[in-house]
Amino acid sequence: MGKSTEQELSALHGEVARVLSTQLRETITVIDEATGEQQELLTATPAVVSAAIKFLKDNDITASIEEDENLGELEEMLAAKRNKRKLRVVGIED
Repeated sequence: MGKSTEQELSALHGEVARVLSTQLRETITVIDEATGEQQELLTATPAVVSAAIKFLKDNDITASIEEDENLGELEEMLAAKRNKRKLRVVGIED
């Protein structure tokens, strides 16, 4: 078997990106039996998320907090979680 052409590799790259993107967006609808409330939950497994992250990293894809408000919100949530953890640790030591 010979080497793949650049066109074949490019097509494969695109298909991998489409598959990962589709899997990351898939949801299921869950209904709370007590309230009847419906909620959409993402179904991507940690392995799929990890594969997507690796795919982005391997292709030098980055994001800027300044350009993506979701990343800014995530950064704030992580900072609050770290601060909360510090407070618990301090409370234990007292």
